[in-house]
Amino acid sequence: MPGDPRIRASDTDRDRVATLLREHHAAGRLTAEEFHERMDRALEARTLGELDELMDTLEPLATLLLAAQDFG
Repeated sequence: MPGDPRIRASDTDRDRVATLLREHHAAGRLTAEEFHERMDRALEARTLGELDELMDTLEPLATLLLAAQDFG
C-alpha cells in the first residue's frame, strides 16, 4: 500500500488486505496457518505499515494475473 507507513489504517484498508490474503491463500501461496496468522494481524493492524508487512513476501496479484494471461 503506497503512502506513509505511520498513517492510521482504515477499515477499507484492512478489508483490502484481507481480500488479497484470501486470494493468495486460494492460489496456494500461503499455508492455512500463515493465512490465519496474517488475517488476524490484518484485522488488528493500526497503521498502513503494519498492513504492508503482511504483504511484503507476496507478489502483487495484478502482476501474477498478467503473467497467467501470457500463458493462456
